[in-house]
Amino acid sequence: MSEDAFSQIKKEPVRREGLAEKVLHRILGLIRSGNLKAGDKLPSERNLMEIFAVSRPPIREALSALSILGVVESRHGGRASITDLDAQKLLSPLDFFLSISDLHIADMFQCRRLIECEVASLAARSSDEDGKKELVKLLAAQKQISEAVSFRIADKEFHEKISQLAGNEMLSRLNDGLYNLGLEIRRKATEDKNIVLQSIKEHGKIVDAICKSDPVKASEAMRRHLNSIETTTQELHRKMDLSKK
Repeated sequence: MSEDAFSQIKKEPVRREGLAEKVLHRILGLIRSGNLKAGDKLPSERNLMEIFAVSRPPIREALSALSILGVVESRHGGRASITDLDAQKLLSPLDFFLSISDLHIADMFQCRRLIECEVASLAARSSDEDGKKELVKLLAAQKQISEAVSFRIADKEFHEKISQLAGNEMLSRLNDGLYNLGLEIRRKATEDKNIVLQSIKEHGKIVDAICKSDPVKASEAMRRHLNSIETTTQELHRKMDLSKK
């Protein structure tokens, strides 16, 4: 299948300028179009050289970049293949970027609101009553938690369960990836018991709306929760900046 995906490219060899980048974008284009899917093996380096009409260095450079991005994986002595395209892997380079570039906290939370408010709304529309009961149990477990590590684990489970209830695999993957962005600074925030208690209280309002099958209130409750998290994250970030001076 992957060999067929590359067959048409032989007719349009890449130009010499920015060869590695052009090869990279050609391969990404094949993935976006569905010609390459998770698990497909790429042609050998020699075949890729013939397909793209370039030498070996640009091919290796492009494959290396795709590997860093989490799009392809290579095993010693074997051909590179497309990964499972998991959101967490694909967003990990962005996660690293955020961790060293002033975090872009406002941008991150704007994205989370766009995704997670819709996810909460879809979860409220779900007919999976057993899933909603599990969400209630997760909330009850959070209320018994007294230390930060346990809360972080429970919080992750809580947001994943809402994604599962939403029933949209693409939104679920995006949601999971965005949740992990800036996780380091939020990890520090969970050391504050007042912040944890506030989050649990907000979780309760989200659960209540979802269990009452009220998509509007579920979306709004999630929005208020994310706004609250953003505020505490911004405050902690400023304190960390001041401590470095």
